[in-house]
Amino acid sequence: MLRSDISFRPRHLLLADAVRIFAGAERFLLDAGKGLADRGYRVTIQAYPDCPLAERAEEAGLDVHHVSTRADGAPWTVAPLLSWLVEQEVDVVLSNYDKDLRTVGWAARMARRPIAVIHSRECDVPLKNLPHYRFFYNRVAHHILTNSEATRRSTLASAPWLSSDRISVLPKGIDLGAFAVADGRALRESMGVGPDEVLLGFAGQLVPRKRCAELLENLAHESLRARPWRLAIAGQGPEDAALRESARVLGVGDRVIFCGYLETIAPFMRAIDVFILPSLVEGFGYVLAEAAAAGTPAVAYRSSSMPELISPGESGLLADPELPMSLIQALFPLLDDAQLRQDMGARAMEHARQHFDAELMLDRLEDRIVQCYHAMRRSNEPPLPAMELSDGDATAGQTRSEEADA
Repeated sequence: MLRSDISFRPRHLLLADAVRIFAGAERFLLDAGKGLADRGYRVTIQAYPDCPLAERAEEAGLDVHHVSTRADGAPWTVAPLLSWLVEQEVDVVLSNYDKDLRTVGWAARMARRPIAVIHSRECDVPLKNLPHYRFFYNRVAHHILTNSEATRRSTLASAPWLSSDRISVLPKGIDLGAFAVADGRALRESMGVGPDEVLLGFAGQLVPRKRCAELLENLAHESLRARPWRLAIAGQGPEDAALRESARVLGVGDRVIFCGYLETIAPFMRAIDVFILPSLVEGFGYVLAEAAAAGTPAVAYRSSSMPELISPGESGLLADPELPMSLIQALFPLLDDAQLRQDMGARAMEHARQHFDAELMLDRLEDRIVQCYHAMRRSNEPPLPAMELSDGDATAGQTRSEEADA
């Protein structure tokens, strides 16, 4: 592979994430950091002080640079980062969000030492056609990664000014072995699920984007009342109380089990019979890969990145997002046929082995890092001027959409 063909490789990698929650994007950064450290790189995680990512990175034995990045592109934010990057002899910066690109990414490009900047797009939402987006994506980032082909398409469709050869897909990977050996029987028994009941499962943040409220409404439909299903919801978030009340009002409160946040998701994925994901937008649906790794078939919508994670008719089923009740109608075959669930689950596990292995992700990421670093060193490009944008331009259009999508 490329990483072994090049006579030199970067030594110090900085993986930056300015978000204070812990979701899929942060999980990727933590997994990448641990994996790259195991491969001999010096890895530092840059994170908000006392956030879950910082705490977990420290628990994993990784160095953590605690930074409170407030105003994007402001001199009082960028200047200390620039000094730290030079002092610590950082070779590559991997930025996880636009805020990171606009702070530590920009600092890296102003340094008078070669530092490659790779930006990872973790949300399947369009880019804004604004000057500061064009500047940071074209001038600051050497390369852009997307977590799915769907994210790559939406990025390029919204940014005709971004060259397609500067962006590539890096599907996420998971520890397949942990799911293969997990045992969900004790968890299933603790939920009080009977042997003849089909246990559906959802895992994720309890936020509007996940559309759990719509899922409960659909499951309350009369066509499902005679079928012996239960639903286990793993996760926490601002919609928790409202979802519990909705289940009660809809008359399905006795069928819905709220599990709260689970530190380890593998037993949950082994405990359920079918995983169901009602969201319409997912940059990369980690939970779909996890369900597959556990040998659990999944049902989701044919939108965003979901078709990349589910092989329809093989490892799961996809519903038409334009048709009401289509998600539940897609669920019927799996509700009614235990053998189909078993067969699809076996194919899902094989699909996960071929596409979602953590070592495969690390191979691809390491190759991209080394390739980008090598190209940047050959180019001998000068550092960017410190004041190419005014403070107002650098911070224009800042939103919290990235955090909401995590």
